[in-house]
Formats: sequence, structure tokens, C-alpha cells
Amino acid sequence: MDMNILICDDNSDVVIQEEFVVEEAMASLKKRSSIRTFTSAKECLAAVKENKKEFSIVFLDIEMPYISGLELGKKIKEINSMIQIIFVTSFEKYSLSAYDVHPFYYVVKPLKMEKVREIVLSVMQYEQAGSVSISDSPKLKVEINRDVIAIPVRGVCYIEK
Repeated sequence: MDMNILICDDNSDVVIQEEFVVEEAMASLKKRSSIRTFTSAKECLAAVKENKKEFSIVFLDIEMPYISGLELGKKIKEINSMIQIIFVTSFEKYSLSAYDVHPFYYVVKPLKMEKVREIVLSVMQYEQAGSVSISDSPKLKVEINRDVIAIPVRGVCYIEK
């Protein structure tokens, strides 16, 4: 199955470099991917709105004009909560505020192939853990300390967040 990926950074040179790194990582995993790139947060958001369920991963820069990556990430999650957001930034100072958006990962630039490969594998494991299992019993996917466990729905008596 193809993995649809978005990359958004206001610097076109960074977008080209990140696209190359993501392509290299996907090739190393022998996974086909479709990558769309944007230098405008507005255009990236429009693509997500048009194709609500199409994308699996979004690599977002945080410091962008008009709409910050944090705001963009929040809006993307409102459209499709299943999209995994990876913040890619030059500044570690955003790491705490980035977690308000519930990103899957936070990476400091420049993006490295090994790190992207690791992130994509983690996303695939996360999605696999939440997919329907072989047994007939439906399961509830729960994330605990970045691990995902599947709990049979019939075993749930009470849920609190």
C-alpha cells in the first residue's frame, strides 16, 4: 500500500532536500510513497481539506509566515486526527509547545534519512497496532507513553481521560 506524505516548509531549498531524504528513506524500506510538497501553509491546508483521508504523514516546519506550523498542525488534526504530524524545525525551543498539537515526532533540522526511516517505521507500527486484528473481537487502540496497545472492547468497563 502506498503511503501518502506531505512536506511543508516556507524555504523551497529545504523542501527539496527533505523530499529527497523522505524518498531515500521510503526506498530503503521498499515502500512506495506519494510525496506532495508545499512552501505555503495555506496551500498545504487546502490539500488536506480536499483529500481528508488521503495522507498518512505530514512533515511540518514550525516557523512559517502567516500560519505557523503549530497552528497548521492543529488545523490538520481537526480535519483528520489520524494524520501523523512530524515537526521539523531548527529550533528546539518549540518542543514543549509543539506537544499541544499531539505530534507523532519532533525533529531538529536537517532531516536525516536514518531518522525518517525510523519515524516511518514507527508510524507503520502505530497504524498496524490500531488496525483490525484477526480475532472477531473489536479492539480499542490506546497510546500509553508513546506505545500503542490494543484492548478488547468487551473488556472495557470504564474510560477516563
